[in-house]
Amino acid sequence: MRKIVQQIFGHWIFMAITLITLSTFTGCTSLNDGELFWVEGTGETCDAGAAKIQCYLINRSKDPNTGEWEYFYSSIDGFEIKQGVRQLIRVRVDTVYNPPADGSSLKYTLLKVVKTQKMW
Repeated sequence: MRKIVQQIFGHWIFMAITLITLSTFTGCTSLNDGELFWVEGTGETCDAGAAKIQCYLINRSKDPNTGEWEYFYSSIDGFEIKQGVRQLIRVRVDTVYNPPADGSSLKYTLLKVVKTQKMW
């Protein structure tokens, strides 16, 4: 019986060490299954301290005609603005461990363009 307990305990320690090692080397973990927001179909130039950068104008409400539009300074992997087309998108948000000093601690990746809407 003691030998069986030692084998099981040893197996669990090995699994725990493996999981810790894998999570350390992946560099980021997912915060959720996705976040939904509207992206305005115009590129915006934003002031990022010492420099001007391209950013998005987003609205987190279900209806793009309500709620507040805000500047979004991060990039969204896999997403491209379509001029004159407002897009409702779902993005995955991952935590980035040890980001560069001038980088975000969050990484955004396009999961799906849910809906598009002509602006004009």
